[in-house]
Amino acid sequence: MRPLSPEEFAELRLKFTGSADPCEKTDELIRILDSVFVSFIDQAFGFSAVQMSLSARANRAFSASDSCARVQSSATKEKDK
Repeated sequence: MRPLSPEEFAELRLKFTGSADPCEKTDELIRILDSVFVSFIDQAFGFSAVQMSLSARANRAFSASDSCARVQSSATKEKDK
């Protein structure tokens, strides 16, 4: 999901406090609630934060070319000698 836009933030500030003026505590509360809601929505669709993190890390690790990190068998090593 995408982060909240400045317009959405201002709208939520207005609903929480009755004023669109920035307040550090209100902004922090809005960010916390947004991350909780996003987490619930992701989990409802079968995604967990751990699963997405591990998937992203695995995709980076295995994106190298086929020739990288090839291990020869002992039979091949003896044959090359």
